[in-house]
Amino acid sequence: MPSVNNTVALILAFIALCSAQRRDTCEANQQFRCDDGQCIQILGRCDLNAHEDCRDGSDETPQACSVPNTTLAVGQWLQAEIQYDTVFEELFIVLCSGETCDKLYVRGATADGAMWYQSWVKCNRANFRCTLVRSEAPPGWAPFSSGRIVFTVRRSPRNMTVWLRGHPEHKASVPVTRADAKQTFKIRPVIWPRDMPTTFSKLPPGTFLVLLRLFPLFYTCSRQITGKVLLMRVT
Repeated sequence: MPSVNNTVALILAFIALCSAQRRDTCEANQQFRCDDGQCIQILGRCDLNAHEDCRDGSDETPQACSVPNTTLAVGQWLQAEIQYDTVFEELFIVLCSGETCDKLYVRGATADGAMWYQSWVKCNRANFRCTLVRSEAPPGWAPFSSGRIVFTVRRSPRNMTVWLRGHPEHKASVPVTRADAKQTFKIRPVIWPRDMPTTFSKLPPGTFLVLLRLFPLFYTCSRQITGKVLLMRVT
């Protein structure tokens, strides 16, 4: 007959095996796997109240909630490129000073680059608990498709302005509620089943000439008959 010690060892091994299996059974794109193997709803990761849904608190750690970021100073321009997936659903484009953040909540765009967005200010560190100051829903907008998305970002003393690359005529902006010299800029998915690849490139500030060399833009020039003023539009 097996000894008591052997029986206990077999039971413990069975429990360990079951636990290991549970660590791999969280539903893809719907659940977040905590460090201890517990599965929680994906919305619990870095959520509204920074509430710990995992028993071990691993859904609200800096490691779970961190995304690529960069500094953005007044007068700076940058290019932000993401590899988007439809499982992310929407995006937060965020500018933070310490525990306070301002954000653009972006859901999609029209074929000519006009974005559906909301401007929110004075958010908490989890990018929630904000005040809505503006909302734009252009006719014909649709959710983003999976693939590469490139944003151009400009920081002024009072605003952060964002547009899809090649469409500076369709700008989204949010007021900057703290005028720190440098703030932290980041883009994070709203639904966060996995990390979103993101890269940043700083651009020379305030010059369309540089942008025109970098991006596939073209000019549409026309002469206004009344007053004979030459107009130039960047598209």
